[in-house]
Amino acid sequence: VAVKGPRSPNVREACRSSAGKKDAQMLEELRHENIVEHRKGCSDGSMVMEYLDGGSLLDVMARAGGSLDEDDVADLTRQILSGLMYMHEKGILHRDIKPANIFFDSATSTAKIGDIATASEENSSKRTKGVKTPVGTPAFLAPEVVRGGDHVEESDIWALGCSVLQLLMCKLPCQ
Repeated sequence: VAVKGPRSPNVREACRSSAGKKDAQMLEELRHENIVEHRKGCSDGSMVMEYLDGGSLLDVMARAGGSLDEDDVADLTRQILSGLMYMHEKGILHRDIKPANIFFDSATSTAKIGDIATASEENSSKRTKGVKTPVGTPAFLAPEVVRGGDHVEESDIWALGCSVLQLLMCKLPCQ
């Protein structure tokens, strides 16, 4: 297992709130072969989750010496899409898809979506209303999100497209 804890006291306090506990429960209920398994949310805001020995897809790129083979990227993309489809069917948006948040199980060659801390249920978008800073990593944000629009399923797909380009070209489309 791996244990991930909040970095700041403010985040730790938010995790202890009823909304934080609801988010932890949402993550624990996600069960899909292409999503990192979250086993338990702790009262201090830390999360016990599945450990994946392959690291993130950025680590995979580093071990490969740069970009990945097109066939490998196509296979990884299919797996990530499968996990995203499952999340979206459950009404959950990731909101920060990028190679650093996708992990690799080297024993099974399986990609798994992780770092789901920014995920939200689509119907609970009121939690982000009025927030001027978009949630997610700027280089992976869909144009409509950058312009102040809401995150939607297509925003996650845009971020996956940016991720695919990074895996293939070792750079982001905006570079």
